Amino acid sequence: MRTIVTVLAVTALALPILTAHAAAEADKPGQPSSKRGQQLAERLCASCHVVDAKQKRSAIVGLPSFRAIANLPGRTDSRIRNTLVQPHGQMPDAQLTIQEIEDLLAYFDTLRKKNQDNPEAPEKSDKERPKPTYPTPS
Repeated sequence: MRTIVTVLAVTALALPILTAHAAAEADKPGQPSSKRGQQLAERLCASCHVVDAKQKRSAIVGLPSFRAIANLPGRTDSRIRNTLVQPHGQMPDAQLTIQEIEDLLAYFDTLRKKNQDNPEAPEKSDKERPKPTYPTPS
């Protein structure tokens, strides 16, 4: 009986430590984090774009939402990364770090629609998409 009580006491003390460790691992610096990406988008991008479902509309009419951007045909991580590195048009240069860009890309990935044949499978990545074919010059 004493052993069971000891095991329960040790488990009760260790559980919060293990839970905190697991949470820290999931949001580890150096690893892309969709949570950090969403927080960054809410802070830097929400004044122009709709960045999540809670936000009703964009401040600038006609700008696509993050969900729309993520689901545009051909809108790959590489294309989004290029836009974030070299902003165009009226988009401000936020001077994002590599980690911030990777976090934003992880957030965009959560907004992408799933493959219709297999709802659990994400859309094809840049590497999996077939390269476009062009007609040969005559």
